[in-house]
Order: sequence, then C-alpha cells, then structure tokens
Amino acid sequence: MLAFPKEEEGSNLYNDIVSEVASQGHNVTVVAPHQKETVLSKERGIKVLRVKSGTLLNVGPIQKGINNVLLPFYYKKAIKRFLLDETFDWIVSPTPPITLSSVVCSCKKWFNAKSYLILRDIFPQNAVDLGLIRNRFLHSYFRKKEIDLYQNSDIIGCMSQGNIDYVLQHNIMDSSKLVLLPNWIKYQEEDIPDLSILDDYGLQDKFICLFGGNFGKPQAIEHIIDLAVSVKHISDIVFLMIGTGTEFNRIKSLVTDLNLDNVVIQNRIPREDFLKLVPLCNVGLVNLSEKFTIPNIPSRTLAYWNCALPVLACIDENTDMGEIIEKHNGGLFSIAGDLASYKKNLLYLFNNREEAIRMGVNGRIAIQEVYNSNIITTLFLNQLIEFNENN
Repeated sequence: MLAFPKEEEGSNLYNDIVSEVASQGHNVTVVAPHQKETVLSKERGIKVLRVKSGTLLNVGPIQKGINNVLLPFYYKKAIKRFLLDETFDWIVSPTPPITLSSVVCSCKKWFNAKSYLILRDIFPQNAVDLGLIRNRFLHSYFRKKEIDLYQNSDIIGCMSQGNIDYVLQHNIMDSSKLVLLPNWIKYQEEDIPDLSILDDYGLQDKFICLFGGNFGKPQAIEHIIDLAVSVKHISDIVFLMIGTGTEFNRIKSLVTDLNLDNVVIQNRIPREDFLKLVPLCNVGLVNLSEKFTIPNIPSRTLAYWNCALPVLACIDENTDMGEIIEKHNGGLFSIAGDLASYKKNLLYLFNNREEAIRMGVNGRIAIQEVYNSNIITTLFLNQLIEFNENN
C-alpha cells in the first residue's frame, strides 16, 4: 500500500477492508511506507511491515515521482528480509502507485501466489490530463508500468462500470479479469450532534457547504471559489474547506485576494472537531477537474453519505459519478465549468431543505445497503473464491 494510517492517525479506505478481512479469520500482512526505520510489528492485531522510504504524499510532483520510482526497491528489499519465509495465497495492491508492479510480480514468484489489483487511479493518463506529465519518454515509462501491472494481475477490481469500459477500451486484455469493486466505507452509527462546535467555528445558523480532503489539481477547487463568489450576497451560505495538498496555499491566497467572508478555509483542525462538524453540515462538495478524460469516482462521496449529507458534485463529463449520484438520489451534480448549473443546484438544496435532507438520508441508506465495508469485503472475498474455483 501507499498509505496505511496507524490507529491513532485515523483510518482510510484500506484500513477498513484489511480489518474486515482479518475479522473474518484470514491472516493479513500489510506492507506500507514509513519515514523511520523499517520495522515489522503488530497493529490492531494485524502484521504490518513499515518500510523506510521517501515522502510520498503532499510533496511536489518531481519529488513524488522519484520517490514512487524508488519505492519498489525498498519494498522488495524489506519483503525479502522479513517475509520470505511466510506463505501467502494472494498479493493485493491498490493503485496508486503503478510503480509497485515489479513488487507484485516478484511476490507472485516468491510465494507462488495470485494477485488482485484494486484499481483506484488510472495513471499515467490522469497525470497527462492535468498537465503533470508532458515528457513523452516519461509517459512511455509509466505507461509500460501500467500495462505490466494489468497483465500481471489475475483480478482487477474497478470502481465503476465506466472504469471497466475505459480499461477495456484502452488496453488489450481478457475482460473476465475485470470485476466491479466499488468504493467502500465503514458504516457509522449516528451520534447525538454536538451543536456547540458550530459556535467554536462561527458557523451557527449557517447553511454549511463542506469540502474536506485533498487540495490538489484533480479537485479543481477554483470552481468552489467561483461558486462562493456567485452566492456571496446570500449571508446564510458558508463554505467550510478543510484539508491539505499542493494547491492549499494558492486557494487560500485566492480566498484572501477576493475578500470572501463566506469561505472558512483551514488546513488542519483537531480530528475530534472535524468528526463533530461533518454531520452538522448541510452539503458535501465533491469536485473533479474538467480536464480528466478518465472516469474517476471520488471516495469522498461515501464519507459525506455516511453522515447523511447530500452531495453537490462538480465533475468532468467522462466520469459516471453522476450516474451513481442519480441512482441513489443522493444529491445533485453539474459539469465542471458550468457555473450556472452548479449555482442552480446549490440554490435548490438551499431553498429545499427537506428534499436536501432526504437526499442525504438516501445516501446513508446506500452506504448501509451497498457500500458498507462489510458488504464490499464479502464481495471481494467471493471474487477470490470464484477465481480459485475457476482456475
């Protein structure tokens, strides 16, 4: 994995599924990067090999690229040192990064194992779309890594049907290895809301539009700023933006330059505060750059739905994210760059509070019945079993 937060650091997509697989009686070992010395230990009852490596998150594209290229060498060295005497049936790896293809290939040979690729990032095309990769030799290098990864994977779990169609359209492969594995989240029970937290952040009696997550080029957060400008005359609407990323300082400067008093932007707040604030918000914002030619499905949508927030999405025209929102009636979406539609959708949710609440509840039902980590883990394990039975 590229990231596996420790228990005190919270959780992410992969913590949840690893914990679910382990809870069903399977032995799981996680390999993840580490800033300190390489160490093998038990965390949450799961064996974790943390490998000393360069910084991979919240750094510039050049440093990030170099560290991702070096990561496989660190991983293989650590696996050979600590795990070579172990027995494994499956090697599971998510994207990003695709540079771990050589690690997957080596592990398949060392352990005589099969591999499952959890495809969550179609790289390098996403970087090409955003202008982060312009050099054709660099693109060719990463594209070869991508092809190798697909070819060496026995099963490829895709986020949506749009993802499956895209991969088949742009690669020569057996379609039977592509399966649907939607994003997931651990379903959380509703807590009694702590309204006092709104006073702490000056949000009392406001219609709160929340953006929480990564401030990066893929999110094209300037569209949220355009939306905030367009409704700044409505004093009840406030945009709460919390997160980190390469674009954070630029966006914060933009908010300051435009003198937007309807935008509250912070890179860090106490985790306890964030968890209290999310359920008290009125809308969850999901954004994708209009430059994308690939079908991204932001996992942030599920985090909002888990707290019964309707989603207000501003997305590119190539993703089937909008179809998913419509399927569950969990919010509204518009195409990035269409500010009129974006504003119209926001004002609909603002002026139709009961309908907005119903959309949020619909999203929460979707989590409970479709995207619950319990359900997706069972789907994942059944896909492994079915493969074993047919091969």
